[in-house]
Formats: sequence, structure tokens, C-alpha cells
Amino acid sequence: MSSAIITEPRDLVNTLDQPSTRGSTVFIANLRDNVAKIAEYLSRINNDKDIKLVKAVREAKTDKPEELIDIIEKDLSILVNAPATNYEQVYNQIFAVAFQLEKSERRTQLLKSLVNDLAANGRTEICTLRVLNSVYNLLTLQEEKAIIPSAFKGIVELAAKVQSLSSIVPYINRLPAFFNDWGLDKSEKKAILELIEIKLQEADLVNEAYQVQIIYLMEASGDDSDSAVKNKAVKVIATWANTAGLYDFDALTSLAPIQALASQGPGYANVYEFFQYLLSGSYSDWVSSASSKHAATLEQLKVDKETIDSKIRLLTIASLGAKNIGQSIPYSHVAEEISIGQDEVESYIIDAIQAGLIQARMDQLNESVIVTRSTFRVFGKDQWQLLNQTLKDWRRSLSDLLPVLKNARQQALQNQKVSAGDSQQ
Repeated sequence: MSSAIITEPRDLVNTLDQPSTRGSTVFIANLRDNVAKIAEYLSRINNDKDIKLVKAVREAKTDKPEELIDIIEKDLSILVNAPATNYEQVYNQIFAVAFQLEKSERRTQLLKSLVNDLAANGRTEICTLRVLNSVYNLLTLQEEKAIIPSAFKGIVELAAKVQSLSSIVPYINRLPAFFNDWGLDKSEKKAILELIEIKLQEADLVNEAYQVQIIYLMEASGDDSDSAVKNKAVKVIATWANTAGLYDFDALTSLAPIQALASQGPGYANVYEFFQYLLSGSYSDWVSSASSKHAATLEQLKVDKETIDSKIRLLTIASLGAKNIGQSIPYSHVAEEISIGQDEVESYIIDAIQAGLIQARMDQLNESVIVTRSTFRVFGKDQWQLLNQTLKDWRRSLSDLLPVLKNARQQALQNQKVSAGDSQQ
């Protein structure tokens, strides 16, 4: 079951007569009084001095929740412009009454109408966001799966308007689980992910938007020939190439829509070929031929030259480190590999460390670096062979060390015996 999105679950509303929950149903005492309170508020907004709506509720010869709500429903839409001071109180009261209806198509339609109207036309303020959050929590508790997605989308749209999208970010990785809970089909999942991505991009939350793009492609697996999916795969590669802090090749290489680009025609295959180069190409290759070979693709993806140059330099350092784990690499060699001055090497090594591509120790006296851990861009046959050779080297080193340790132990035991003999004398 999904958890709260913006805040912890709140009391349904503090003005109702002792609200409480029993199982999955909300019970409120004096339903007619509560509907009358809402009617009274509607009358004030409508400048209805005769309070006809209140009288209609009070005089109605029924206690059925749906029939009492029918009296006020046509006027509920005006509440979106209610004063902010009473906003949460009034809306919480309305939703509390709505939740008293038996689960039915009538209740679902009423709740969905209230949620959609509030999300689309409500005040662009935090108070509306809090109301939607409370409703989302109640919908989740009552497993109103037909309405939960509407409430969630409303929260996203309103959070964007009030510049509170950061409250959504912690839940991005949980979106697939939410979708499964809600029983959404692929098109519904894509629509929500598209909305979130757009709002995050508008807020300049590029890394977070990229996370959503990845989830979109995960959910779209099997729809590789769909033009929207193909274009999204291209967009993901463009985002990766243009964003300085992104180096997670694993997230991309495992995605079926990314792999499918290779067979989707020239416009897509060229992008895939460029992506493949990023998986293994060196900076020297990039400068000598690759950048010109992929010039059209770079223009298509609107890749910033300075950003991609820097990324390929750092990736080349990572590859160099992976081939020389535990060995001293001269600054001059690093400088040659990425075409920079030797005085710039330390700065690039620090950038590679901060990017999480390597762990290393720099020896400024000897102008060298020892890489103790490095990230492989891809892990294929060559990398397995390198790992196998590294393990063999470690085993050989340990084998060479064992006789030394054995001799040292024997010498220590001999020394102990001599010391013991001397003490007895």
C-alpha cells in the first residue's frame, strides 16, 4: 500500500464531530449537520441570504448520504475559489462526507469529480496541496484504485505550481510499485511518467527527470517499435550525453528500447551507434575521428561539445584505471590519453573521483596516480579476462608471500624457545 506523498496522514478534519476510522470505512456523527455546514458555507459564497440550500438539507426527508449530497453537489464546484483561511477545513469536511457513501459507481464518480476539479481549478497554494495529500492518503487506505492516480497527478501538477516538486522526488524510484498497486495499464503508466518528467524538466531538475525517463523505458519494454518509445530512448541518450553528472551506463545498457534502436532505421541506428561508442571509445579516438563521424548525431541530439568532451575524458581515465588497477600510472600517460597538459591531470583525476568513476591515490612527489577501484563502462568478455588475470596475479602474490610468512613464524617460534631457555638459566 502506498504511503503519504507530501505530509504524514492528517486528521480528516478537526471541525467534524469526533471523526474516527473503523476498518476501511469513515464514520461521522450527525451527517445531516455536516452536510448543512457545507451548505451554509456555499450559501455564504453565493451571497444567498435566504440560505435556501441549508433549508433544503435541514428539511430533506431522508438520512441517506447520497440523497443529502445530491442537494449540494451542483454547487460544490464554486468551492475552488473559497478563501484560503477555510480551504482545508471545508474541503476536508466535504471529502469526509463523500467517504460516507457506500462504495459504488456513484461514490467513485463524486470523489473523482471533486479531486479533478480541485487539482485543475483549486487555489495555487500549499493549502490545496495539503488537501490533495490528505485525500490521497484516504483513497489509499480505502483502496479507491480508480481515483488514486487522479489524486497523484493532481499532487504532481500542484506541487509544480507551488514550487514543491522536491516533495515528489523521494518517491520516484517507488513509482513502479505504486503503478502495480493501482493496477494501471501501460498507457496510464506512460501518461503519469510523462507528466512527472515534464514538470521536473520545467523545474530544471534534470537528474530527477532522467530517472523518470529510465522508468518510462522500463515500463515500455515490449513496445520498442512504438514511435513514442523510440523517441524517448533517443531522448534518454541525449539527456545522458548532455548531463555532466550522469555516468550510469548499467541503467541504459540493460533497457530493451535502447537496444532496439539498432534496428529501427537510420535516424535511430545512428544514435545507437553513438551510444555504443560512448560505451568503449577513448578520447584520442574521439578527437581523431569519432567526433566528426557522429557530427550529425551530435547535432540531432543537441549535445553540448564541452560537456561531452569532458565526459569522454573522465570515462577514458576510468578505463585507463581499470586496466591498471593497483599500478602506478604516470601523470604524463594520463595527460597523453586525454590530450591535456600535465598540470591539469590532478584536476581531472579529482573530477573522476567525485563522479564515482574511480577511487585513487595521487602521488604528487612522483607525479603518478594509483587507481584502487574503477568503474567499467561495459563488462564483457575482455573485462572478464582482465578480472581473471588480476585474480591470478593476486593469487601468485599471495603464493609468493606464504613462504615468507611461514619462515617468519618459524623464526618467531625459535626466538621464543631461545628466550624461554635463557630465562630458565
